[in-house]
Amino acid sequence: MEDKLLAGRIEEGVAPPPNDILRIIKKIDRDGKEHLLLSDRCTDSDIDTDDDEQIYVPNKSKWFSMCMEKWGVEDDDSLIHKVRAAEIVFEIFTAGFRNEDGDSCCGALIRDSCNRPIVGISKVLPDGKSVSPFCLELEGVALGVNLAKKYEAFPFYLYCPSLKVCDFVEGYESEQNACYCSGARKVVKTPCEACAKRSTIPKGHGDYDKASEIVRDIFSDYEGHKGFNVIYGGSRGGSGTNEAACSLAKRGKSEELKLKDIGAAEDLWDTIYEEVFDQYVK
Repeated sequence: MEDKLLAGRIEEGVAPPPNDILRIIKKIDRDGKEHLLLSDRCTDSDIDTDDDEQIYVPNKSKWFSMCMEKWGVEDDDSLIHKVRAAEIVFEIFTAGFRNEDGDSCCGALIRDSCNRPIVGISKVLPDGKSVSPFCLELEGVALGVNLAKKYEAFPFYLYCPSLKVCDFVEGYESEQNACYCSGARKVVKTPCEACAKRSTIPKGHGDYDKASEIVRDIFSDYEGHKGFNVIYGGSRGGSGTNEAACSLAKRGKSEELKLKDIGAAEDLWDTIYEEVFDQYVK
């Protein structure tokens, strides 16, 4: 039977602490279907084959300590140093949210390639009541990108729940240095004002100037950074809104949360944990 510890490792010859780890048996039946069984619900006959995989899932407090071991720092400089040294592709999840009073907020969360959260941020938009849904999600993208700039979390994949925003950002990136004044498309260092505005207007939306301002902020001070990919969805291979990023937006305040603060926000940590491990422990 193969042993596997999610988001960590098993030391050879050392059994995982029973109070910190949930043991899951993954069985494949005759039809090739997977079945996940909690070990305390299994009989001896359930776990007697070498083909089964034994998965150890950390509980919430254990996983928090594992995440803190990797990303638990207090100051910005230490986190920047850790991020630089990681040499991985990061993931950023963003979301916008409008509450019952009409106030608009957005949230962004940076995670590593093992789904461990690193740092999150939430922001209340000062003109939130007049912000369109399009610009609200675009503000979320800008929030996530600026957080990546601050901690030098490059390269990264950014997940946004709005397909129109994803298409707009990708289109702007490819057209931001394009000029059509000669009658043909040319790539120039600084396009004329008319062509620059043309590349920033999201078709079908009235708040052109606001969208232009936001997307210019996204790509400002970006020279030299590589690996900017905007993906539609709330998770790898999934559409919809990322619940952790939405939870940050729903906090209704402008603040940055390092990992220790994320863990202290019980509802937020529960959401993050469930996103990663719910398929095993639900």
